Parts: sequence; C-alpha cells; structure tokens
Amino acid sequence: MGTGAMTMSTDHPMQIFDAMIMAAADEAGAHVLLSDDLQDGFTWPGLTVCNPFAAEPDARIAQAIRSWQG
Repeated sequence: MGTGAMTMSTDHPMQIFDAMIMAAADEAGAHVLLSDDLQDGFTWPGLTVCNPFAAEPDARIAQAIRSWQG
C-alpha cells in the first residue's frame, strides 16, 4: 500500500492520508470508493471515487440503490 499511496500523492494534488485510503481500497479489489471528501470521478486504474451525495449519482450507485429498494 505504501508505494501506491506515495505514487498517488506525488503524481496528484492529494494528501497522503487520502492516497492511503485509495490505495487500500484498490488493493482490497474495490472498484468504487464512496467519498464526499475526495474528487468525484477521480480514477486510479481500476478504482473510481464517487460522491454518494452528488446531485447526479454515478450509475453504479444508482443501480445499487435500486437493488436495495427491491
């Protein structure tokens, strides 16, 4: 996780703690990271940040909400 986080924080204007969260999610195999703090739509190979409170939610979030509602 350390190498990915360091690369992310040096290549992008991002705090190391945010980069560590993204690197951990990426290494865990997540494809979507929900955050209202990070840049909505930011993509790191295989991982996309989505703001769950956005006026227009990401299609993956909208689909998950529909499936939870039955």
